[in-house]
Amino acid sequence: MMAPKFRWILLAGALFLIGRPMGAAEISVEGGPMDTGFNVGTFAYIHAVVHGAAGKPKRYVVFAEIQYYGTTSAASVEMDRLPQTRPGTEEFQVGWPIPAQAPTGFYTLALHVDDRIEHSPEVTKKVRGFVVYKKLAKITRVTFDKPTYDVGEPIKCEVALENVSDTDLKNLRVEISNAVYPWISLKSQGGHDVPELLISTLREHLDIPSGSTVTIPMSPAEIATPRRATEHERATSDSAARNSRDPVPESETYAIAVWNDDHTVLYDLQFTPTVTVRAPSRDLPKP
Repeated sequence: MMAPKFRWILLAGALFLIGRPMGAAEISVEGGPMDTGFNVGTFAYIHAVVHGAAGKPKRYVVFAEIQYYGTTSAASVEMDRLPQTRPGTEEFQVGWPIPAQAPTGFYTLALHVDDRIEHSPEVTKKVRGFVVYKKLAKITRVTFDKPTYDVGEPIKCEVALENVSDTDLKNLRVEISNAVYPWISLKSQGGHDVPELLISTLREHLDIPSGSTVTIPMSPAEIATPRRATEHERATSDSAARNSRDPVPESETYAIAVWNDDHTVLYDLQFTPTVTVRAPSRDLPKP
């Protein structure tokens, strides 16, 4: 026979489980912005995943709580439910329209889940925030004339730019380089020359009227040059001689940068499509 004390323990445990809100300990949420920053006047896209929602379709509603850092007021935006793709989860997404006059800087973000049946908040989680910036010029397209180049051959490039601001932009400089961060060597900003950094100017004194697009036509931008050797080649005694005669094909990506005339304002930066640089004696890889 079960002891009276043990029966009371079982009864208390059952009452505790019955008295708990259904799903309160099961629901969790994760997510965040779909990019690190967004331009004013566009949409800040936010994604959320609710776990533990199996068998409870449309029971929960998710809100994105957006707040400019350092202020007390917040915008609460209900997120749209997406078609279910994983068992036991529900996914939500929303595009928050950033006002044209919104302050630039850092915005905090929290995801808030409400229970439509119990009419009570389930969970609130702070996630990583995002930055709102004001972009004036935008690189809309970068095109090379072909995907593979022989060493020493000119690489031709076409660039399209758009003025996304409400003012005319004058005296822009458009450059192409082989570095991810081409501004690190600019003497005008107190930097030093980097021997490995190769910069070519595609256009100087470029004016783009407000709301218009300008295309820099296909023209020589760089000279195809191998810049790296593999670990195996570096470990081989005659690697230098072999590389000078017949370098191994390399995949190269360049950076297009839009500056003001004196290199003090970087308007936009975009990476180019990847191209292959190979020796004329090699016919692989094929384009």
